[in-house]
Amino acid sequence: MAAQPTDPFWRVLTSLCEILPAGSEDIKQAQGLLVNKDSLLRESREVESARPEQGRRLW
Repeated sequence: MAAQPTDPFWRVLTSLCEILPAGSEDIKQAQGLLVNKDSLLRESREVESARPEQGRRLW
């Protein structure tokens, strides 16, 4: 998972933005992810912290 801003996923996405054709749907989606990177990372951490530990009973 790309839980840190320095993870390979974000570096690859940045590289893709450099080589994808301007105006293509792919670059729009890649740029959208990069623009929202901080909020995506924050939300990912919130979901992870709210998830119960595996194997732990809730009752």
